[in-house]
Amino acid sequence: MDVTPASPGCLTGIRVLDLTQFEAGTTCTEALAWMGADIAKVENPKGGEDGRTGFGDAYYFMMYNANKRSITVNLKSDRGLGRKIEMEDHDIRAALDRHWAASDANDFEAEHQIYQEDAVLEYPQSGERIRGRRNIQASRFAQPSRKRFTVRRILGAADLWITELVITYDARPSYTVSIMEFRDGKVARETQYFGDPFEPGPSRAQWVEPMR
Repeated sequence: MDVTPASPGCLTGIRVLDLTQFEAGTTCTEALAWMGADIAKVENPKGGEDGRTGFGDAYYFMMYNANKRSITVNLKSDRGLGRKIEMEDHDIRAALDRHWAASDANDFEAEHQIYQEDAVLEYPQSGERIRGRRNIQASRFAQPSRKRFTVRRILGAADLWITELVITYDARPSYTVSIMEFRDGKVARETQYFGDPFEPGPSRAQWVEPMR
């Protein structure tokens, strides 16, 4: 059993929606907060969590909820549900940023943390499909080229996210689109398309400006 203590900021960039009350759950989320996670504690709009007053001692609540921020959300309202979805989108976007940064650093373990264990990767142009997170990781590790990743933009919401990027294989660029479908906060299916660069067409030169 590994008993090495976690580093103080090891969860920096992770956001947790805390729906717990009183002791058991709140102590767990407080520990995550001390390790750097952003804990958003959801409380009742009418008076906050019962633990604030249930024992007649405000210190009780403070002791188990240090280093968190409180928000009031009515999850039965459209506005409240919209706020919850907004926070989930924030978490997925942060996970995508970590994924592409790890890809560029050739950190294969961190790169593939974003995938479900039963994730599927498809390359329609070559007719290939790879099943399982470990198989996806192994296939990329076996690829002999030195790769660099430059993200141009990321667009998405809810369970569908698209990344436009340039993957450079041994200094040769490939213009790439990654379509990721999420399930429970992780990628369940990814489809990738690749395009090679080509020379400008002389017939449209009068309407063109260079992108570089």
